Amino acid sequence: ETFDAGLQAFQQEGITNITALKDQLLAAKHVQSKAIEARHAALIKRWNQLLSNSTARKKKLLEAQEHFRKVEDLFLTFAKKASAFNSWFENAEEDLTDPVRCNSLEEIRALREAHEAFRSSLSSAQADFNQLAELDQQIKSYQVVSNPYTWFTMEALEETWRNLQKIIKERELELQKEQRRQEENDKLRQEFAQHANAFHQWLQETSSETSQCFSSSFGSVSRCTAGLLGAEVLLSIPVLTSFSDEDEPTCQTCFCSRFTDEAAENFLHRQQLNAIWSP
Repeated sequence: ETFDAGLQAFQQEGITNITALKDQLLAAKHVQSKAIEARHAALIKRWNQLLSNSTARKKKLLEAQEHFRKVEDLFLTFAKKASAFNSWFENAEEDLTDPVRCNSLEEIRALREAHEAFRSSLSSAQADFNQLAELDQQIKSYQVVSNPYTWFTMEALEETWRNLQKIIKERELELQKEQRRQEENDKLRQEFAQHANAFHQWLQETSSETSQCFSSSFGSVSRCTAGLLGAEVLLSIPVLTSFSDEDEPTCQTCFCSRFTDEAAENFLHRQQLNAIWSP
């Protein structure tokens, strides 16, 4: 631009004045009119060549400027997208490497649903990755060395993408393993619930029968004692472990064989069931 301004100034001040002097000399029929005219023609030819060369150089400079502007835009776009892609990857890596440990089938199902949602969102990440690859190819087509706006290279991003695929597969294996574990745990919970419900029902029935034994003349004490001994087997704890009187027996077998129904009934009433249900 400065050179163009100088050319315009010289054309107004120099070329215009020289042309005017030449015209004056030719009008005055100077003895060297032919030489003057020839010199002026040569000068104008060289001036026009200078203008042509200046125009060509300006065109090349503008083309180079446009070239580097495109490269600059590609550098900036790649840097922004690479930074965003890397941030997304770091967040995804943190989520995918979080330990898989659940307490129920509902929790592991929620994790698997979240993982499937993440897998569905990978199409967007794949599109971003493909755009980065295209930008990298465009940048390399300009034969530039490195991007001054980022330290991320396409090679590093490709390694990041491969690592992500590996992490996803490992996460899926962990989720499947935890799914199997929770299914086994849930099966055990259901079995425990069935046994617990059955025992609770039996306990209520036994408690009702025992109360009737001790509150009325319903049944025999031997029958009640036998029911209590059955409870001892189910609970795996002693039903009658000791007695307060030294002359009374200290084992269930002796209690059943040596005591009469009336004596046993009186004794159990006296103890008020404390010895029966004590751990």
